[in-house]
Amino acid sequence: MNRALRIAGYSVAVLVSIVLIATAALVILANSDSGRRSMEHWVARLSGGHVLITGLSGHVPDALRAAHIELHDDTGTWLTGEGISLNWSPLGLLIGHVKIQDLSADRVS
Repeated sequence: MNRALRIAGYSVAVLVSIVLIATAALVILANSDSGRRSMEHWVARLSGGHVLITGLSGHVPDALRAAHIELHDDTGTWLTGEGISLNWSPLGLLIGHVKIQDLSADRVS
């Protein structure tokens, strides 16, 4: 029984380590210019072209900036935003809370 618990503990530790390393790698990649361009591409692709983001900058995931955002549906563009800024605490999602310090835009139409 002791050996089984030790093996289970090691297995859990390895899985947690893999998740943490993968998350760290994604955050590091997302904070590079090429990573931000990839995020813009994948948001458009995964949303079927309904969400378009250009000029992504700032620190991912907690201090994001976007030069331009467009939201589309089947009838066309229904929202555009310029100079979007989001400062928030994503760790709050782990306990079911969203804490936004600042959400602003230069222009929304």
